[in-house]
Amino acid sequence: MNDKFASFSFASLLFVAGLALDCEAASPLYRVTEIGTFGGSTSVGFAINANGDVVGRARAATGARHAFLFAGGVLSDLGTLGGTESSGNGINNAGVIAGWLMSWGRASHGPFDMPAR
Repeated sequence: MNDKFASFSFASLLFVAGLALDCEAASPLYRVTEIGTFGGSTSVGFAINANGDVVGRARAATGARHAFLFAGGVLSDLGTLGGTESSGNGINNAGVIAGWLMSWGRASHGPFDMPAR
């Protein structure tokens, strides 16, 4: 019985070691990129499409949150569409952005015709 256990343990060890070596050789599936802000303290991405375009919101120097599009290494302020704050919360592969804007203390949700690149 001890020989069977020893054989099983050794085989398990080789299997785990093989997995570790295989994982070490694999290339990462993602890349972390610092996108910056619009002069404020924070930014957060909420969605990414198959093209690698990211949408979210970033603080401006005034503290207001502005929707952004990060595409091709460029951070673009999508503005507030006449409101006081905005956020990009989704983007499809065609580049259509969904999000919200705040105007007079009330949030409106939905797809907006936010300026593209």
